[in-house]
Amino acid sequence: MTGTPYDTLPKKGIIPAVIRQYNKITQADRMLIPFPILPRQPETGWLGGVGFDYYFKPKDSALAAVTRPSYIYGSFTYSQLRQFQTDLQWQVFTRENRWFLKGQVGFINYYDRFWGIGNETPESNLSEYLFKRMRVQLRALRRVGEAVYVGGLWQSDWYTQVDWLKVKEAVKLDSVPGTGDNRLIGLGPVLLYDSRDNPYAPFKGIYAELQTTFFLKGLGSEFGFQRVMADIRKYVPLGKRPGHLLALQTVFNFSAGREIPFREMGRLGSPMIMRGFFNGRFKDRHMGEKQAEYRFPVWRGIVSGAAFISTGLVAPRPAQLFEGKFHYSYGLGPRITVNKKQRVCV
Repeated sequence: MTGTPYDTLPKKGIIPAVIRQYNKITQADRMLIPFPILPRQPETGWLGGVGFDYYFKPKDSALAAVTRPSYIYGSFTYSQLRQFQTDLQWQVFTRENRWFLKGQVGFINYYDRFWGIGNETPESNLSEYLFKRMRVQLRALRRVGEAVYVGGLWQSDWYTQVDWLKVKEAVKLDSVPGTGDNRLIGLGPVLLYDSRDNPYAPFKGIYAELQTTFFLKGLGSEFGFQRVMADIRKYVPLGKRPGHLLALQTVFNFSAGREIPFREMGRLGSPMIMRGFFNGRFKDRHMGEKQAEYRFPVWRGIVSGAAFISTGLVAPRPAQLFEGKFHYSYGLGPRITVNKKQRVCV
């Protein structure tokens, strides 16, 4: 589906004027984007709120040419299920990409659901609970090669006022770690390879991240365990027409330790992969997911589309990730370009 080229449109009128202004605004190196939030998700029902994205690069044009764009994101939302969430995230590249700094500070007052541990927990196990959580996540990575970064991470979570509203007998909460108030504190190394041409809307390249987090009682964590996560993505241009590409992603989450809090286990479903599943519908010590997404232009570089198919499962042992029952998700949706220069879409 293609539109009429802009240079063949009349030069006068409301639509050409709006497009000219849009093109001017969305070509900026520094851009603040306020936007309303009104999605509908399995976890929240209807969700309303406001958010903002601020994208920026160094003011010096020579440095800007060799430095990746950075962003700051903030949001305030309230859901149909009375869930409140405020979130501040950032992803910053210093001059010439020498350092990559990423973090999140957020608070949620949340209603959630739990079906037990396992890859085939029945819908009849549905249990419901409330909780509050304060989270701080920090990463600092140093570039050591053309596309290679190494560094470390810190994660702190505080769960308070955990209140179970409904518990099915088959769930057996007494045998599930982390069902009450608790504190988690961990740190660990991160290795990143990122050859993408753009960190927010790549047309080509590879992203591969490997991180290990040690949650240690010596740091004040109430549970001691280890988590290893791998996230591998590849972007393949399709044909000679710009904007048509295949995005491939594989995610693994492995956990080790005597007691692993159920909210820190591998979980199916997220806004990025296995969309359509309730976030955490299936949980277990280990998780594997794969996704293929076809992205394509629709209208004048402003509107594009994405069609995806995902599969994944959770398991108590790593070997069972290759022999258990796979769950599937697929869908189609629009993407709106809000910054043409950086190809940022919402």
